[in-house]
Amino acid sequence: MPTALDLGNHLVGVFDDHPAAVAVAARVAALGIPDADIRLLRGEEGARVFDSDGRTGAWLRLSRLSQYFSADQSSDFPMYDAAIKDGRTVLAVRIADRKHKADGGDLPLARPGARVTPVPAPLTTARSHSHAPLEVPLMTSATGRTLLLGVDVGTSGTKVVLLDGDGAIVDETTVGYGLRSPQPGWTEQDPEDWWAAFQEGVKTLWARGHAPADVAAVGLSGQMHSLVVLGAAGDVLCPAILWSDNRTGAECAEITATFGREGLLERTGNLALAGFTAPKILWVRKHWPEAYAKAAHLLLAKDFLRFRLSGALASDMSDASGTLLLDVRARRWADDVIAELGIDRALLPEVVEGSTITGAVSAEAAALTGLVAGTPIVGGGGDNAAAAVGLGAVDPGILTLSIGTSGVIFAPLADYPTIVDGSLHVFCHALPERWHLMSVTLAAGGSLRWLRDALSPVLPAAGDAAYDWLMERASAAAGGSGGVVFLPYLSGE
Repeated sequence: MPTALDLGNHLVGVFDDHPAAVAVAARVAALGIPDADIRLLRGEEGARVFDSDGRTGAWLRLSRLSQYFSADQSSDFPMYDAAIKDGRTVLAVRIADRKHKADGGDLPLARPGARVTPVPAPLTTARSHSHAPLEVPLMTSATGRTLLLGVDVGTSGTKVVLLDGDGAIVDETTVGYGLRSPQPGWTEQDPEDWWAAFQEGVKTLWARGHAPADVAAVGLSGQMHSLVVLGAAGDVLCPAILWSDNRTGAECAEITATFGREGLLERTGNLALAGFTAPKILWVRKHWPEAYAKAAHLLLAKDFLRFRLSGALASDMSDASGTLLLDVRARRWADDVIAELGIDRALLPEVVEGSTITGAVSAEAAALTGLVAGTPIVGGGGDNAAAAVGLGAVDPGILTLSIGTSGVIFAPLADYPTIVDGSLHVFCHALPERWHLMSVTLAAGGSLRWLRDALSPVLPAAGDAAYDWLMERASAAAGGSGGVVFLPYLSGE
């Protein structure tokens, strides 16, 4: 009997009784390939895990096929296009000559022997709206090693990390930079400092003996909400206004008046807050009109690095959730909000899932960074969503608490919440078909840094050692600290 592979509302592929199909199914079962190494594309809806019995699911792709099949073995399956290319294998299953009920009607299938390539081309430009989310296989590099390069564009520095195929840290480095506050409540940075820090960071890793050719892919993360304004030539037109900036009170009030509190929650899942990106865009338009008039692209922090590395204009769902311009429920730009605010939709990048390949390292970026031209770059995620994935906080039931400059409580969701009242952020997760709730205070670790700096003239230690001295004294204090209360609203809230 043929083994059906359900392609949702599109087609039904089958493993028929051809010896090659039987061999593939038997090989999958016999090798006990882990679910984590087997992925399916379901129409244009993304990925889901393939059942271990090899009988249910959709188009089959073996992400780490080099561990199980070699290139010369692809000739064993000529009718089924088991082609190994670019470190990934796609098995295009023969289509049966029959009909499948889909969307309430009969859908004719291709004739026997017809072939289908189920993997869409990688996204190379944000101006195309036809790309389906593409799950990223764990590829091998040109040297056969599987190292991943992770980048986090932080507020105090850019961290560059090398990971092995199991996600263990091989090496890492951080390059710091400053933060400007030209007026009380304002926080700004020069995006070129992020780019320079990244270049210095990767070169440090190469100087330690790591080989750029071992890097199979680059993943990006970074501070959320921060606005980067670029001209048509990719030049930075004004300072980046950061997530911690509080200059946009009037713009937040304007947005709320335009849509109403409930209208905003219905459209975006969130309320207008000074840290979000949309109010910053309105502020730039009003107060830096020359920069706004020349703007060709409005990007977030990590996506500026993506642009410098590949020329691609893209952002992932989790990071875009913090702009107040995303329909978080539908996982797409909220075009009605964008239009009502008078923002040109063409200024915004394409939004993709975090596992989407958005482009590759350009020859120009390769010359500046030492990375190999053509190395894939994936969508990535906002800093908290990416950290949650790393911690395994993908499914409901795992709650994370992270304390950096800010403090964040993060709770994954399997579905968009039924109650959205503005008491918590509602964002897309960095992985498809997942959302999360989040609550943030702007000055968590930042409060400790403020205390250290304020007391530095009288402290017996400096730098990081001063933190240790303060924590030792705090741990010895009586519970309740004698009634002293500290309100951590150093940047407003």
